[in-house]
Amino acid sequence: MPGLWPSAWGWQYIQLAGAADPCRESHRGCVRLAAYINTNKFNAHKTEAGFDSKLEERRYYQLRNDPHVMDIAVHPVFEIFAPFKKCIDCRKVFERGTVTKCPECGKKLMSVRGISYIADFRVEYDDGRIEIEDVKGVETEAFKLKRKLFEAAYPDLTLVIVRESDMKKVRQERRAMRQGVRK
Repeated sequence: MPGLWPSAWGWQYIQLAGAADPCRESHRGCVRLAAYINTNKFNAHKTEAGFDSKLEERRYYQLRNDPHVMDIAVHPVFEIFAPFKKCIDCRKVFERGTVTKCPECGKKLMSVRGISYIADFRVEYDDGRIEIEDVKGVETEAFKLKRKLFEAAYPDLTLVIVRESDMKKVRQERRAMRQGVRK
């Protein structure tokens, strides 16, 4: 029966074969996914301010109101390793864009894309320390791998994972400070 059904990626509109099919193709006996209402499996929604989640947006305003924060960069890009070209036959590695064919054997080079990590925030504090922050609801396997690569490529920078529970603690501390000032 067509209608809204829960799935691993949110609610989906299921349209059965035989119902008015928008693509006008014959789908006998199959269940067709006509439209997604929420396509993010972690239930995160982009905000009007351009953040990837509401939690990330809240963290930005929390940092902006912190008197110890001097500068905030949103979505800084860190190159973990640069793209390159490689000759499969002679196993030579070249910088990307320098050559198209191998100078030794004359064969076409294989292009390898680089890996970059896009953090949520780069925060500079008044005491001179710099932290890279990533707001996470769920740590995926891909993130765990990129975190290790980031730590290896940038040993002088600190990657801080901020969770919703951490943000609640900050809000509670600020409330306690405000109430202490009022009394």
